[in-house]
Amino acid sequence: MVFRRIYWVTEQLDAKGCGVVTGVYTSIPDLMNKGLRWLNGQESAKLRVSLIKLDSPGQPLGCWTGPEFENFETDLEQCIVTKEFTPQEVETLAGAIRKFAESS
Repeated sequence: MVFRRIYWVTEQLDAKGCGVVTGVYTSIPDLMNKGLRWLNGQESAKLRVSLIKLDSPGQPLGCWTGPEFENFETDLEQCIVTKEFTPQEVETLAGAIRKFAESS
């Protein structure tokens, strides 16, 4: 069994920007299949997706808020270089989260 060192965290943000964690995922497929959802019918909320290194006192590796998710692909280039993700995985995830955020 492979122990994952980074996690995706999804949050639902209200109008004031306060977030409620809606899930923590260890893989891009789980994030896309389980994490792109709203709690309690809050489709008017914003989605924030963060990439967190486990057991680290540092800042998240990345934090993006929709519907734009600015610099998402560029910020994840570091994870492509380290082979944590493939370019295709990043492109597919970027499309999925933007589509989800725009459909709300």
